[in-house]
Amino acid sequence: MPNVKQEVEQLLNKLPDDCSVEDIQYHLYVLDKVRLGLEDARLNGSLSQQEVEAHLMIDIRYDELKSGRVKAVDGEEAFADLRRKSKARRRP
Repeated sequence: MPNVKQEVEQLLNKLPDDCSVEDIQYHLYVLDKVRLGLEDARLNGSLSQQEVEAHLMIDIRYDELKSGRVKAVDGEEAFADLRRKSKARRRP
């Protein structure tokens, strides 16, 4: 695994000759964040894509409930309603 100096040298060699100081700073910032993220994942573990999607779905649903865009539904009431509809469809 290359050390930090080697990673920076590789980064600089990949950038175009006419890049700005801001371009270099941005790419160094991204390189540092990626390195920190990989180290954190190595030490603390990481979530699978499926777990991340589930967390995101829950967060979005919570925000929708909190904002009032959607209303909470009583689970028992919803299942009772589904059972009634299902029973009605089975009757000739």
